[in-house]
Amino acid sequence: MPATVLAVGIPQEYPAVVTRVLDGDTVEVEPEVYRLGPRVFRVTERLRLDGIQAPELRGPDCEAERQAGERARDWLHALIEGERVRVLIIGPDKYGRARGDLVLASGQRATQALLDAGHAKPWGGANRDKPDFCS
Repeated sequence: MPATVLAVGIPQEYPAVVTRVLDGDTVEVEPEVYRLGPRVFRVTERLRLDGIQAPELRGPDCEAERQAGERARDWLHALIEGERVRVLIIGPDKYGRARGDLVLASGQRATQALLDAGHAKPWGGANRDKPDFCS
């Protein structure tokens, strides 16, 4: 299970490498802040990209949503997996993951890139306002 960024005291903005793209709005990163002399401690942190909703891969409302979720995940994977980024933490989400954004080497934010590419929709987080990917 990943460490929780806020629980272990990682700064709210830090350099990291994207180690895994789980879906169109959730990634794992390895912070580059765990150094103690010559030793480097490896941890990963799960980050929920804030302010957007990508189509669901697990438990989608329809087959079209699942397929769109695969496209969003694959597109994000091609864009950022293995890349060095700056992680911007906003706070925890309801599942204990860190909630925030990634700043790419180009200066672009991952959330805006997903919105611009049509792989996500803006979302404030309330279930009643969850975007529909089936119609």
